[in-house]
Amino acid sequence: MGRLTIFLRIVAGGLVAAVWCATARPQTMPGETRITHPNGAAIVVRGVAARDDSISLTATIANPGERELRLDKSRSFVLEGAGHAMHYLNPPLGNPELSIPPRSQLAAELVFIGPLVPGTRELQLSINQGIGTADNPYDDAPALRATLGVDAQDAAPVAGQANHPAGVTLRLRRLAAGGGSCVASVDATNGNDRTIVLNHAGGMVLSVVLLGLALRDLPVGTGYAVWTGIGTVGTALVGIWLFNEPATALRLGSIALIVVGIAGLKFLS
Repeated sequence: MGRLTIFLRIVAGGLVAAVWCATARPQTMPGETRITHPNGAAIVVRGVAARDDSISLTATIANPGERELRLDKSRSFVLEGAGHAMHYLNPPLGNPELSIPPRSQLAAELVFIGPLVPGTRELQLSINQGIGTADNPYDDAPALRATLGVDAQDAAPVAGQANHPAGVTLRLRRLAAGGGSCVASVDATNGNDRTIVLNHAGGMVLSVVLLGLALRDLPVGTGYAVWTGIGTVGTALVGIWLFNEPATALRLGSIALIVVGIAGLKFLS
């Protein structure tokens, strides 16, 4: 009877362990990306979505081990995009290192600061690179890396918005012009580690002032379209020149069409 009891306990323990492994490790469905580490940690990315000023990942994270894991040590949980774009994780409130308790699994929507650069087809997910290890089963800061595909529609440009590969975006929300002034309402997002200066040497003020002067003689719709068009063309050319963005014939032709449209609006107003 004693041996039978021991045998039944062993079988029961094995069943419990099997159930735990099945629930602690997220199941991968077609089209999903699964990332694993020898310490047992597993991340399944179920979707990538682009917003006006950020990128979100829908993911399931499992930690079946006995140690707490830190996935964002020293702000190392990042997405790398086209043109050397860097998007840092905006960690949950009260959990800056994205710590995962032992023997736990959670579903999360991870938000990364900065808009998706137009033309991006894939993102590199990087976790604890240069901090943790990729092969140490006892590491509580596992180093992980994976490539994530991006829907072409998610990488489309947003009207009235200027993007920088460093995770910086400036979006014009509203423009109001009077007889001698012009007021612009803007949203700025900085996903960089450094402070950014939007009005270096008065450049932004000068730009808006000149727009206000132009609106004395031009309709608001034409003046604003020309203003943003020049910014769009300039940003695209700077991206090609400084950040090695693709200079395909189709892309250059689209830039030329913007220039033609700007000229047409000016001469027809």
